Amino acid sequence: MTNSFRFKTLIFFILISFYFSSCIKEDTGHWDVNHPDDSFFSSVIINDIYFDDIGHAWVGTDSGLYLLEDEEIISSFTTSNGLPSNFITSIIQDSHGHIWIGTRKSGVAFRKGGEWFTVTTDDGLADNHISCFYLRDNGDLWIGTDDAVSVYIAGTWLKYRIVNGKWNHYPSAIKSDGDGNIWVTLEWISGINVYDGIDWIHYGTNIGLPTDYFTSASYGLGKMWLGTNAFGVISFDGVTWENYTIDDGLINDHVSYVFCDSHGSLWVGTNNGLSKYDGKTWSSFTSNNSGIPGNRINVINEDNQGRIWIGTNNGIGIYSEEERGILFFP
Repeated sequence: MTNSFRFKTLIFFILISFYFSSCIKEDTGHWDVNHPDDSFFSSVIINDIYFDDIGHAWVGTDSGLYLLEDEEIISSFTTSNGLPSNFITSIIQDSHGHIWIGTRKSGVAFRKGGEWFTVTTDDGLADNHISCFYLRDNGDLWIGTDDAVSVYIAGTWLKYRIVNGKWNHYPSAIKSDGDGNIWVTLEWISGINVYDGIDWIHYGTNIGLPTDYFTSASYGLGKMWLGTNAFGVISFDGVTWENYTIDDGLINDHVSYVFCDSHGSLWVGTNNGLSKYDGKTWSSFTSNNSGIPGNRINVINEDNQGRIWIGTNNGIGIYSEEERGILFFP
């Protein structure tokens, strides 16, 4: 073997090694590598994180609801002090300032005057298994349930169960796009139903999309971004549909959550890590290369300081451009 051949072979393997290591790269400039074993939230599953109008964080878990101020727990709520269930699936604040929580099997509850009031199917709710909330600009509260989408309008309940001949059950997310259209992403091979204020339009394999199983939605970068169960992320700019998978740099095709932040980046949570897309390039993070508390990402949100909160099956982490690190709760 000649020296020239050995040299070319060495260069080849160095380039291959560099390529694969760059697919999931370590962002040491923003993440502190430490372990969340001492974090309170490391022992619970984080299902939702919501920021109210004064900047407090509400954290929904499989064992109750927690209110945080400056990363410190100031209140906790369970069935012992008014909640209908300890398994909290979703959180929102309505136009009157009331906090609403969704539960796994016990309907919704809202907090008014320091007390919790429960709403179930007995009161007009479509189903007691709640998956998501959406608040329209006009104050109407949309609630995703296993059976249908319930809408609470001035004390009256409406139900969208079958729209334009398509099922509207098992919604995973309800979000609006840049034109005010409401997108309802559906699980269990039901596709997407979009409401323009008058009519419903259905998208899925009927128009050539690779799947009818959608897990999440978010609007940003001039596009609606849709997470899928096994086909990565799909975007729509009003004209063109695009599909992003592991072949494009996504860490995993089983997407659990998508979120567009105020900095112009898309965050994609999967069942095996987290990816960030700036419109050109992808960066991916796991508990091994970045210090995020867990690889199964359930929710992503942004606080009023521009920090990204990541809820996992092993606690919460906060990504900060300025503070350079992931923070864990004591």
